[in-house]
Amino acid sequence: MALQDTPQSFHRLAGGMHQDVDIVLGAGRGLAAYCLGFLAAQDRAELAPFLRTILTTLDGAEIKGLLRRTTGDRRFSTKDATRFLQDVLSELERP
Repeated sequence: MALQDTPQSFHRLAGGMHQDVDIVLGAGRGLAAYCLGFLAAQDRAELAPFLRTILTTLDGAEIKGLLRRTTGDRRFSTKDATRFLQDVLSELERP
């Protein structure tokens, strides 16, 4: 997937990750919820279908590559990149 196909909401989500935020908040849903706090309702609505698509069509290395090309400071392993976006999607889908 080309970077120009990536919605701005994805870039805003990743922009919430700065150095050591995962150390302060922990990994998993805490980090996902924190990063989602930077998004407006419209961004959240745009992001959910995008995440569903990439989580079912891209492999872990491609997902990691998408995150690396954003402005976020956090660097993920392949496994952790996928897990982070799964956690974000789970948070988005919570009632």
